[in-house]
Amino acid sequence: MSRPVPPIEARAAARVGTTLDGKYRILRVLGVGGMAAVYLGVHRNGHRVAIKVLHPELCVHEDVRARFVREGYVANAVGHAGAVQVLDDDVAEDGAAFLVMEMLEGESLGARLRRLGPRPCREVLVMGHKLLDVLAAAHDKGIVHRDIKPENLFLTSAGALKVLDFGIARIRHEPGSMATHAGVRLGTPAFMPPEQALGRWEQVDGRADVWASGATMFTLLTGRVVHEAETAEESIVRVATQPARSLADVTKDVPAEIVAVVDRALRFSRDDRWPNARAMQEAIEQAHAAVYGESISSASIEPALAPPAEVESPASDRLSRDGEGASSVATLDQPSVATLDPPSVAPTPLDTIPPDPSAMSTKPATPTIHPTAGDAPAPDELPPARPDRPRRRLAVGLLAMATLATLVGAWISRPAPVAQPSAPSASVAAAPRPGCADHQACVAANGGKPALCRKDDGVCVALETEDCRVLAGPGDVENEGTIWFGAMYPFRLPDPTAFGPRAANAVDLARRDFAETTGGLPPARPGGPRRPLAVVLCDDATNATRAAEHLVNEVRVPAILGFARSKEVLDLASALFLPKGVLTLAANTASALRDIPHAPGEPRLVWRVTVSGDMAVPAVRDVLAEVMEPELRRAPGLLGPGAPIRVALARVGNPSGQSIADHLVGALRINGRNVTENGSDFRMFVIPDVGDVTEEAILSRAAAEIAAYQPHVILSAGMEPNFIPSIERAWPTGARHLPRYLWDTMLVHADLLDLVQEHPEARRRMLFVDTVDENAAAAKYLARYNEVFSPPQTAGSLTSAPYDAFYLLAYATVALGDAKVTGPALARMIPRLLSPGEHLDVGPGGIYPALYALTSGRNVDLDGAQTSLDFDVETGDATADYAVWCVAPGGPGQKPRPIRSGMTFRARSRKLEGTLTCP
Repeated sequence: MSRPVPPIEARAAARVGTTLDGKYRILRVLGVGGMAAVYLGVHRNGHRVAIKVLHPELCVHEDVRARFVREGYVANAVGHAGAVQVLDDDVAEDGAAFLVMEMLEGESLGARLRRLGPRPCREVLVMGHKLLDVLAAAHDKGIVHRDIKPENLFLTSAGALKVLDFGIARIRHEPGSMATHAGVRLGTPAFMPPEQALGRWEQVDGRADVWASGATMFTLLTGRVVHEAETAEESIVRVATQPARSLADVTKDVPAEIVAVVDRALRFSRDDRWPNARAMQEAIEQAHAAVYGESISSASIEPALAPPAEVESPASDRLSRDGEGASSVATLDQPSVATLDPPSVAPTPLDTIPPDPSAMSTKPATPTIHPTAGDAPAPDELPPARPDRPRRRLAVGLLAMATLATLVGAWISRPAPVAQPSAPSASVAAAPRPGCADHQACVAANGGKPALCRKDDGVCVALETEDCRVLAGPGDVENEGTIWFGAMYPFRLPDPTAFGPRAANAVDLARRDFAETTGGLPPARPGGPRRPLAVVLCDDATNATRAAEHLVNEVRVPAILGFARSKEVLDLASALFLPKGVLTLAANTASALRDIPHAPGEPRLVWRVTVSGDMAVPAVRDVLAEVMEPELRRAPGLLGPGAPIRVALARVGNPSGQSIADHLVGALRINGRNVTENGSDFRMFVIPDVGDVTEEAILSRAAAEIAAYQPHVILSAGMEPNFIPSIERAWPTGARHLPRYLWDTMLVHADLLDLVQEHPEARRRMLFVDTVDENAAAAKYLARYNEVFSPPQTAGSLTSAPYDAFYLLAYATVALGDAKVTGPALARMIPRLLSPGEHLDVGPGGIYPALYALTSGRNVDLDGAQTSLDFDVETGDATADYAVWCVAPGGPGQKPRPIRSGMTFRARSRKLEGTLTCP
């Protein structure tokens, strides 16, 4: 008799075949719990993922929804490969929040224990060592996991250990932690330390994870829990009141050196345990060396069994594959990762292992709804083994904010060389269509508007669309030798001083440099025509995917410059640029861009022509600690003796802002302490990403929240300085102090300068950290730009990265000689523009020397106006020094302007140099 499908499972099954957010198609239900359902899904680019969807009825509870979404963000903040991270999060059409996770093959350590029985000492030491490395990284960021247990540790088929489920992790500076709610039980009784069992949340720090790590090793070595009990309540009482028994009391097969490590981790008093995760990790190293006579780095773990290939099953099979009376989804109430174990192989009965009382229930195995975030998870530690019914479970986890890491596998296993942008598809190549013969005919057919003829398939392509226009000289469109590049910037913004319009001007300025200096690039072959450079420029503010598809699929450009936002680069690289072999030069700051992979032996296709947002973090950290905090303490009557300063961090809600904020939180020292030790004296505010177009209502609301907190210093993580006037307007009249600002960019907008002009004293409370513009290339670019375009740029607000990017493409094309211009081919030429070589700046003065050197087979060391362009060919990043900037008062008839303060953070020395002298 078949088991009736509960309504919650039937509703989960109803999502199968639907598409979330226009990107993720649901293939199968992997499991259903009280809070969420987990699905196998596929991105529109073919990448298989796992999707965890919060039940819609729970989304109305803001605390539940916040806990659900924060799970991925907390894991991302750890910054360690062993901490699973979220790929994406969004809201489905029915209002249900969802997280997108990477598929992992393997098994949890709990499943491994059930399958194979107690684990050998050496394996447990290696796993404990890996676990503590992740926890040390988390604790350095102020994150305490609070639910370490075998089920939350995942061993992949490649032998890597992943720490799962940061859903109840605590960030100590986080206001309103759910751990403070009365009556809340968070964690798993068998693996929580005494202070957590007692609900003394102010005492739950990194040493709580140390205790849980010891308890996990205890269980893996013995197959038993530290405090055995018949009910969850009894387990909590014993944990809260009784010291842990020694590992030696349970098994005599574990060497004394290992017993000592585990026993100290399980001490009742926090002060008696290992002081931190790193100390326990070092103790494990020493125990391994003492017992086995060699370094733990030489030891390896037998990988988890990889599950067999997925087989699509009928919808009726997807919810109950374990047989009558047993639900394969009954244990998914809490875990952030749905783990489907591989088939059992000669399973060892674990009759000696009592089930975790917190998982025991006399009710049917049907998920229950948890109405609030404070409800305890339904732990599933050590259920009885079922050797008669082998189960198969597929692992699902969170991967880094680097949403493209899995492209490496797809890249390496592609069946043919990377598709060239100008090559037809296989079907077109097999049966080319007759059509156009040259560009001029296509221009005529397009009513005189720009068009080109794709020679490979005889198709005329209109270059201009609702998103795109052409940057080209007279006759360039009709010229058969013209080389076309793509560019994507929000160039149609009404404010001519915004990034998008200035970026478009920078690209066109570089194109003009070559047109006016040499008439284009040299002939590909002796005696051939010169090759003009032209650009199809697309606005990516409205529909970036549509603009990119026009450039890649229709025009088939080999390279694209851009973009409005970092997330756009991450999404498009995965879906379009890398699969089509398009070189991407991004003027975006999210650190995740450097994690976009390239296969061994293949060139990197994503390069950054500006600085990463996290590169400014050391400069911001030192300016705050060495300049601003001492100045605040010297200010008469502002702070009492020993009184702390309050710091707010305004973070823009996009990947770049998150990346910068994560690095800042880990680096800052405030009041002589790290961020987590400052408690309520540090707060982070996330402001929705509204792009270059200011939505006053959003900024005003966010500014009011910050003003109500009344910090002494406000830091920025990706926010533009035009947010500062909003804060000033919201600041309470009659407040004891006015805020100081330390911003991570000097991209000054007119409204900020208007504020300073109206309130001159405000400029003395502002400092900005931005790249140094003292190089010759920047000075020449500024003069050249202001010759051609209006309004002029200033030294403190250059938008020169697109200019640098165009020069990179032009010189890489020259270095190719007569080879076909494709994305991978251009990428292979970038090392020829790095040191050692003839040093040249971007700009028209260096064009002839560069052409001569490159056509002669020599390299050039190209220096940009934005950065030195001294790329790391593995990460695609270049380093830069940072200047500290002030705002100078305007003279008669002049507006205030940004100026250098005289203080610089040097990348080489990692120190501030010079003296701050703001007028």
